[in-house]
Amino acid sequence: MKITKQRLKDIIKEEMDAMTGAKRLGPDIDKVPEREKEEDFSREGGTPLERLLNKLLIRVEVDRFESAEEAAEWLGVDETDEELMDYLRKVMDDSFLAPMEEDR
Repeated sequence: MKITKQRLKDIIKEEMDAMTGAKRLGPDIDKVPEREKEEDFSREGGTPLERLLNKLLIRVEVDRFESAEEAAEWLGVDETDEELMDYLRKVMDDSFLAPMEEDR
């Protein structure tokens, strides 16, 4: 499966947005204001399955690089964005997302 660099950037941004939104939840969840209108998660990959598929697509594309810095350079993203770099490192280091070796 092939995806474009732009789509991969969009997926990473969507995952980062999803992660950032989750930070507000926790013990103070009752203090979170109600949403004024229903959010559209169709583009963001709102279901757990969609988020997993997004991570797998990212992993497939960045797996050829030795480091997150090389992947960021290929993607044309700012390497000084620590949150993004941490996310790339996490995806690249996650053994669950690693390709399976085929028996031949």
